[in-house]
This record gives sequence, structure tokens and C-alpha cells, in this order.
Amino acid sequence: MAKLGPRRQVVFAQAVGQLAVLASTPVLSRLVPVGELGQYQIALALALALQPVATLRVDFVLPGVTDDHRARRLVTRAHLSGLILLLVALSAGGIFWVLGRQQLALIACCAGVLTVAYSWLALDGGEFLRARRLRALAVRNLVSGLAAAVLQCVVAVFAPTAVMLTVAIVLARFAAVLLSRKARDSDRRDKQVAPTMTKGDSVDPYPIRRMAPAVGTSLLDTLIMQSLVVVPGAALGSEAAGYAGMSQRITTSPASLIVGGLSQVAQSHVAEALREPGGRALQALRPSIKHLTLVAVVLGFSVAVIAPHLVVPVLGAAWSPLEVLLPITAPALAMQIVSLPLVPVAMVLRAETALLRLNIFRFIAIVGGTALVAAASGELVPTIIWWSVTTALGYAGQLWIVIASARRHDRAN
Repeated sequence: MAKLGPRRQVVFAQAVGQLAVLASTPVLSRLVPVGELGQYQIALALALALQPVATLRVDFVLPGVTDDHRARRLVTRAHLSGLILLLVALSAGGIFWVLGRQQLALIACCAGVLTVAYSWLALDGGEFLRARRLRALAVRNLVSGLAAAVLQCVVAVFAPTAVMLTVAIVLARFAAVLLSRKARDSDRRDKQVAPTMTKGDSVDPYPIRRMAPAVGTSLLDTLIMQSLVVVPGAALGSEAAGYAGMSQRITTSPASLIVGGLSQVAQSHVAEALREPGGRALQALRPSIKHLTLVAVVLGFSVAVIAPHLVVPVLGAAWSPLEVLLPITAPALAMQIVSLPLVPVAMVLRAETALLRLNIFRFIAIVGGTALVAAASGELVPTIIWWSVTTALGYAGQLWIVIASARRHDRAN
């Protein structure tokens, strides 16, 4: 990996780390009961849905912040927000426990802990992107995926519960941040990508008028994405959540092999273009759009046509409903691969208000519609069909906003 350039190291490390997560799926599916895995998936979905509030989307804007003092203040503010969410989740868990709802109590507590673990990782990555320490970011991506896969497999053997799966993820994230910070201290910056740091900048780079729509649109985005697990779980039970969650894990894990790295590279390219006089945002975006589209076509086809035939041999007969669910989720997966990684770029281009308007409509159509279909049909398949079709259309709208924002920036400069 040392022979690769910094940006390629980020993509390669992300691929290896996520490949380990994908490889652990057959182990978890055979050792962890569907109900326990369903509880964990619900907690994880809630934690991911709360990431915009836990991070205040500071991780999205950090690459464009040049003032050290203001950057530290933004990160501290975001960590405080995550801590508040943790306290709220633990309090809710305590209330549920007193009321005799032990399952809800465990889900609430696990969701709170996972929220902080993932927000810590996101903010850590934002700091690396800002300082252009891409090699340290690559180390973080690699360790995070490998440690998560190994630790979850270990706990699945000895204690296959939702709580222990949560503990494994927290330990993996802690190890990743610890090692990446050590690498960051010894990492040499590449002169061609190092940002100019200034002190005493009088302009707030992330005022409330930007933060509110940024957090709002990202919160709606993650709620929509996690509704694939949460809505079936609430309407149809934990087993439905387990099937939907495993479907999501299978479809998103291959994509995240490289999509996460490509998203970070896209942020790096656009942040550079914005700092340079006359920088062209759309030109900086085009390579990422091209690569993401290629990945979307290959993985979308694989999930729709090839993956259903491997469900029973790889996961076991208990997961046979995925033979039907995977082709249904393929269109949404393909559009998600192209659109979602570019949302942080839209934030850098100050398109958060346009995204917020779109996401309000998306939330009503996707989450509200999915809940209605689940309640009316009482079945998982029609519920997932509605979710997939409306989600794919919504991601197409997001992509249009990102491209239009880049063009608008280029015309103005």
C-alpha cells in the first residue's frame, strides 16, 4: 500500500476494511439468532439515522475550514452534541427497563453507544481530510473495517447477542481512532494538497443559518436510508427487521468497499478546487461521478442477478426470503452508490437548503409511504418494493442538485 498515492491508499484501505466486514456476514448469519441480529440492526439503524445530530455535519464542512481555532471549536461542539444524545438514549433505556420493556431498553442503550462511536469516527475523518493527511485516514479506514469484522465474529462465537455485537463495534472504532491518530502524528503531509492554515479568521465558516439546513437535510437523508430496517421492524416485527437489515448489509457492504473512499477523494478534490482561484468544481467532480456510475452498474447487476442464487448456500436456509428481497433493493442500491457519496460535496458547495427541500418531500414519500404499505399489506415484499422505487427516484433528484450546484459555482467564479 505504501507504493500507492495518498488518494489511492484511502480507496484501497476502505476496500480491504469493508471486504472484511462483508466476509464476516456468513459467520454472523449462522451464529447469531435472527431476532438478536434484528435488534442489533434496529439499534445500528437508529444510530446511523442520528449521525447528523451527533456530528452537526461538522465532518462535511471541516475540509473547507482554514482557521485552526474555529475548526477545533466546531469539533468540540459536535462531540458535545453526541454526548447529549448518548445521555438521552441511556435515560430512555432506563425508563424502558423500569417499565418492563427490556428489549426496547437494550435497543435504546445500544443505539446511544453506537451513535457516539460512529460520530467519533466521522469527525476524526473530517479532521484528516481538512489537514490532507490522507495516509492516516487510510490507516483508519483499514483498521476500522478489519477490527469490526474480527471482533464481531469473536463475540458471535462466545456471546451472540445484540449487546455484544455493539460492544465489538465500539472497541473496533476506538482502536481505529487511536491508531489513526498515532499515524497522523508521524504522517508527512503532501505539500501539493496541504491547506493553508490561518488564525483569527473573523468569519464564522459554519453559522447557524448553514448548520440548521445541513443537519436537517442529513438527518432526513439518514432517516430515509435506515427506514429500510426501522419501518419493517416497527410494523412487522424484529424478524422482518432482521431480513431487511441483512438485505441492506449485503447490498451496501460491496458498495462501501470503495464508495466510502471515493466519497472522501471527491471531497478532497472539490475542497482543493474551491480554495484555488478559478477552480472548477464540476471538473473536479466528473472523475468521481464516472467511477461511481461504473461501480453502480456492476454492483446493481450483481445484487439483482447473481446474489439471490448465493443466499442459501452462503447464509443458510433461514435467510431464503433474501432471494426475493435482494433484486428488489438493487435499483435503490445503484442510485445510492452514485448520489449519496456526493452529498458532502453539496454541503461544501452550500447547497444544503436545496437538499433540505428535496429531502422533506423524499421523507414523506419514502418513509410515510413505506409505513402505509407495511400497515396495509402486513407483508415485507410490497413494503420493500415501495421503499426501493421511491428511494431510487429520490437519489436521482439529489444527484441533479449536486451537479447543478457545481455548475452554479463555476458560473459565479
